[in-house]
Amino acid sequence: MDPLYIGIFGSALFIIAWLYETWEEVYKHKMQIDLKFAFVDLAGVVAIMIYSYLINSAIFFYLNVIIAIFIVFEVGYSELVLKKKKRPRSSK
Repeated sequence: MDPLYIGIFGSALFIIAWLYETWEEVYKHKMQIDLKFAFVDLAGVVAIMIYSYLINSAIFFYLNVIIAIFIVFEVGYSELVLKKKKRPRSSK
């Protein structure tokens, strides 16, 4: 079996699991991401993207592009939820 297919299969499983986890957090509106962790995580993913580009590993590169997109989405959504919780309610 071609190792490329194993890489594609593993990447697909990883992405599906991450999508499911993110969907559950968004659906339940319980997402609170630690920004320090998220930015360190994003920096690590970018470093791995650069490395995978330099070694010509397309699957590894695109997997990390998708992970970076998820991290940016999670941070953005977390900030949106946090702002809604801090917003004072108007009394009518």
